[in-house]
Amino acid sequence: MVNPIIGIDFGTTNCVVTKYEQGKTTVLPIKGKLTTPSVLYIEGSTVKVGHVAKQYITIHPERCLASTKRDMGTTTVYNIGGKEITPVLAASFILKYLKEEIEADLNEECNDMVNTVPTYFGFEERNATKQAAINAGWNPIALLDEPIAAAMNYVQKSNKSSLFTVVDLGGGTFNVAVLQYLNEKSKAKFKSLNVSGNHCLGGDDFDNVIIDWMIQNGAKGYKDKLELKAIAEAAKIELASITETQVSHPVYMPIEVVLTRYKYKELISTYLDEICSTIKNTVSGAGKSLDDIDRFLLVGGSCQHPVVQDAIKDCIGRIPFAADNLYTAVSEGAALYHHFYK
Repeated sequence: MVNPIIGIDFGTTNCVVTKYEQGKTTVLPIKGKLTTPSVLYIEGSTVKVGHVAKQYITIHPERCLASTKRDMGTTTVYNIGGKEITPVLAASFILKYLKEEIEADLNEECNDMVNTVPTYFGFEERNATKQAAINAGWNPIALLDEPIAAAMNYVQKSNKSSLFTVVDLGGGTFNVAVLQYLNEKSKAKFKSLNVSGNHCLGGDDFDNVIIDWMIQNGAKGYKDKLELKAIAEAAKIELASITETQVSHPVYMPIEVVLTRYKYKELISTYLDEICSTIKNTVSGAGKSLDDIDRFLLVGGSCQHPVVQDAIKDCIGRIPFAADNLYTAVSEGAALYHHFYK
């Protein structure tokens, strides 16, 4: 029996795992959820990963690690409870946890994996990502740029040539890629015309803006801003479906303050401007105009928010394409690697 190929979107804030077997991709839930927080909780020799670890952020933020992907390839060392943790070690813990969970659920060994990385990752970052996978017991057969992975998922059922721009905005990273898809002699190829990105732009940054707003509006009693993150994230998510929300907490913010969608847009306007300018500059850097692009493809959980979608629509002058699987598209594309390149 041939073991399945596993595609992993190792995200700054969340990870997604997909299996490719017998020509079909299946997103694999872990603990019943399609996304697993890229969070560690460390206490002595105990290391917890994912949703369980995330629950400790508001209680013991000093024992938690999050968004370590931003430091991959650097010499950063975190001191958590007297233990020194490098970004590679943090990634290894997460990737090992994912491996153990899916092997237990599938009741089979999974070794071969395709891991995705931001377009702007250089040699050091890619090597660190690969080493983390090896340390976790994986056989990383490829490191695939996130926009190309998303493109694979998008065009897998299409035989047409097309020019499109992938806008990938996740929890902590931002990628834009102008790609040409060709199907020559039954072998699909992707030609990258231009790429750009920012490793410090994403949903985490939007949360931090709301946290600062909360502090300006009376939040107090916290020891670490991380203790306010869950409240900020919840407010952001609520504003995706309603136009205003009450922001409060029995300890840190006992007085309710209203945050409107309009105010939220104003708070993150600098980031929205950067997203727009990056899209335009990446397209023009590819020698193309916005009108030349057949389709703008949105990927990443942060692209699900109407404030972000509206800003991109205003920027490009048309409605961008947002698939139902914004959170899982990159992982699904990674699992399709052999479908396109073997």
